[in-house]
Parts: sequence; structure tokens; C-alpha cells
Amino acid sequence: MLEPPDGPWVDPELLQREAVEKLVEIETKLVSAIYDKAVAYTNLVVAAGYAAFFGLWAITKPYASPGLLQWAALLMLASAATFVIFEIYKMWRTTQDLNSRYFRLGQMIEGKSAVELLAMYRRTGLEAQQSALALVPKWRIALGVSATTGLAAVLLLGAALLIGVFKGAV
Repeated sequence: MLEPPDGPWVDPELLQREAVEKLVEIETKLVSAIYDKAVAYTNLVVAAGYAAFFGLWAITKPYASPGLLQWAALLMLASAATFVIFEIYKMWRTTQDLNSRYFRLGQMIEGKSAVELLAMYRRTGLEAQQSALALVPKWRIALGVSATTGLAAVLLLGAALLIGVFKGAV
């Protein structure tokens, strides 16, 4: 193979493949980090929403009919159940993935060089991030159901409170 005067010849296809792999790795890390932050923020907002609901429940109880309170409770139950079930599923799925991945990694370590081990470690981390990103579509559904039913419950109680306040003021 002929070498150009300024250095050894490098296969352009190999360079392109390495660049694409690096871009995929960077994109996966970025999206995974964004997803992790979004989940943490959402969990904080959901917890605050549930706390607000129960505070509103205590204030509204004298103004609301038993039927309205039952509907609000059922909607909040659906919201909380959806949230908790998804979080349990996510925890189970993540644990299964990690156990499987690190078990395989432990079996493959023997006899490998430091360079090979580093490459395996990077691939394993990338696989873990890709696995977490596979939860995003399910997370969107769970979040939609949980937020919609929770918001409906809060709106019911808020309407009952407003009606009670205006009836008392008239």
C-alpha cells in the first residue's frame, strides 16, 4: 500500500465508522442525561402535586358532596397507582438489565487487556443508557395518565372549593 508523503494511509471508511460510533455514543449520553433530569424534575413536581391535593382535600371537604369527593379520590388513586406502578416497573427493568449486563461483563473480563476492558466498560455504559432510553415511550404514557387524572382530581376539588366559597359569600 502506498503512503502519502505526509503520513500513513488511513482507511476513510474506518474513520467514518468511528466518527459515527462516537456521535451515537455522545448523543446517547446527552439524551440519557436529559431523560434522567426530566424524570427527577417530574417526580418532584408529582410529589408536590400530591401534597397540594391532600391539602386541598382537607380544605374542600366541608364544601364538597360525598360523590364529588369519591370521584376526586378515584382519580387521585388512578394517578398515584399509575405513577407507582411505572416506578416499580422501571426499577425492576433497570435491575434486570444491570444484573444481566454486569454478569456478562464479569465473565468476559478474564484474560483481557486494559484497552479491551476499557472498551467493554464503555460499551456496557452505553448499553445501560440505551436501555434507560427504551423506557421513554412508556414513561410518557405513564406521565400522561398520572398527570391527567391527578389534575382532574385537583380541578374537581378546586371547583368544589370555589362553589363553596361563592355560596358562602352570597
